[in-house]
Parts: sequence; C-alpha cells; structure tokens
Amino acid sequence: LEKLGKLPPLVQPSEADRLKQLLAEAARGERFIIQGGDCAERFLDCEGDRLETQIKLVLQLGAVIEHITSKPPVCIARIAGQYGKPRSKPTETVDGQEIMSFKGDNINGFDVKDRKWDPERLLLGYWHSAATLNFLRGFTAAADPKEALAVDVSSLGSSADFAKISADAEAMSGKDKGAGAMEFFTAHEAMQLDLEQALTRKVGGKFYNLSAHLVWIGDRTRQVNGAHVEYFRGIAN
Repeated sequence: LEKLGKLPPLVQPSEADRLKQLLAEAARGERFIIQGGDCAERFLDCEGDRLETQIKLVLQLGAVIEHITSKPPVCIARIAGQYGKPRSKPTETVDGQEIMSFKGDNINGFDVKDRKWDPERLLLGYWHSAATLNFLRGFTAAADPKEALAVDVSSLGSSADFAKISADAEAMSGKDKGAGAMEFFTAHEAMQLDLEQALTRKVGGKFYNLSAHLVWIGDRTRQVNGAHVEYFRGIAN
C-alpha cells in the first residue's frame, strides 16, 4: 500500500471534473449515458484485441444512441480497475475442502492453490490497469473514428427489419465524427477501501480517487454508517 501511494495516478483530476460536468448535462436531459464492462476483470484479459473490442463496443453503443436520440453520449467503461470481485461469503467448499472464496485477481487466484490472499496482487492490479489505460488512450487517439464506430449488422441479415437496420447503419457511417466521438471514461466499484485510499490524492483543496474517473459504492457496502459511505463523502469523484 505504501508503494501504491507513491505511484503516479492513473487518471487526471481535470478528466474527472469533465465527466462530472457531462453527467450534469445528462441529468438535464442533454446527453445519454452509456456505461458497460465486466463485473470483474481478469489479468489474463489484458490483451490488445480484447480491449479494442470492448472499447469499440461501448463507443459504438454511444454512436447508435446518438443516431436514435440526437443526444451526444457519455461513454463510461467499467474497465482498467475492476479486478476485485464481491462475494457473499469469505469461504467456499471445493471437493469437500473449505477454502477462501475467489475475490478477484487483485486479492487471490482462481486456482485452489492460489486462494491465499496476496498483497502483491494489488500492485499487479495497478500495472494491469495502467497497461489497459495506456492501450485504450493510444487506440482512441490514433484510430479513425469513422472506421472504429462503424457498426457491422451483417449478423442480423435474417431479421425482418434488416433493410431498416442496414439503412440506419449506413446513415451512421456517413455522419461526420470528430475527436469527441472517441471520448471515454473509466469506472469501477470501489470495494477495497485500503486500495482506493492508497490511490487517492489531494489536488488543491479536494481529494480525488485517481484510480478511475468515476467510482461507486456497491450494494454490499452501502450502509449509511459504514466506512465506504464515509470515504465517498470525502472525494470529489
């Protein structure tokens, strides 16, 4: 945790502030929020092809919604940090043996022999988050928006509405797409308070959790008098 507290932040406060501004616009009905991603990421999924597919899916959903509603999207990906997995019980029984529950790659491994909690995995989670963000930022900066946001509808060929679907996809491809069409933000459920605190930084007079642009409280940790609510009370994002 001491090492994590000294590592560079994964996102910038100004980016978190921009997301807050866009969320306010969405609350006023001026934008449409698209949010999606894995319930729990795995270290082995930190691969270029998979990450490209994930971010293109979120951005393409935004493009579809904008085409339908004429409202610009706010694209938020649950990615680059959701390596913890909430579990209802601390242990489970496998082949008659009681072992620690798998709580995500940030904490322990899925294989039975790797179920012991290992704090070094917190650093592995940081490195995988940094690698993921580095790839996503590079891809969205370099990709041609028209190509990246093109929606392939060929698998819907048997649909009775395929002619209309195809026409909509073609119309979307014909629209001018600026750099803003590739804008995305990261988010995750902030379960591990020790980890989240280690990645919290004071910027000016505010505190930001700079592991992601947006963090939220999950259902298991939303007790009004609990530590998670107290922690969230003090951060700006």
